Amino acid sequence: MTDSMTVVPIPIQGMARKTLIALAQATFPPSPVFNEPVDEEHLAGELALVFAAMPSTTRLGVRLFLHLFVWGSILRYGRPFWRLKPKLRNRYVNGWIDSRMASRRFLVRALLTLVKPTHVARRAVKIQMGFPPSRLEGVKPASPVT
Repeated sequence: MTDSMTVVPIPIQGMARKTLIALAQATFPPSPVFNEPVDEEHLAGELALVFAAMPSTTRLGVRLFLHLFVWGSILRYGRPFWRLKPKLRNRYVNGWIDSRMASRRFLVRALLTLVKPTHVARRAVKIQMGFPPSRLEGVKPASPVT
């Protein structure tokens, strides 16, 4: 007998949604080689499932990280991260990535670990990257997922 578990997405709204979408857009700016735009609905929907799978303390930590990240942009530029111009967003994210403070590097990498795989998981992005999107469609799990 197998027990099945239904994962109920935890909607990401408001500041968290805007920040995560803007972070994805800053991480994947349009370029001649890679120009697939961030699908806001896909990103928010998939992240809602990721949040649902997290323990509540981890969700709380992610929200705290988002607040610190946004307040950093407010203190530095006078506006929330999602309202910055694209070039300024990129510079702000890169500043956190290259920071001498390990806590800033850790915080932004934790947020990017949520955003990057979610965007890259889209079929259109995989195709543009040259990854065969149907490669894993026929693979069956070794054992039932419970």
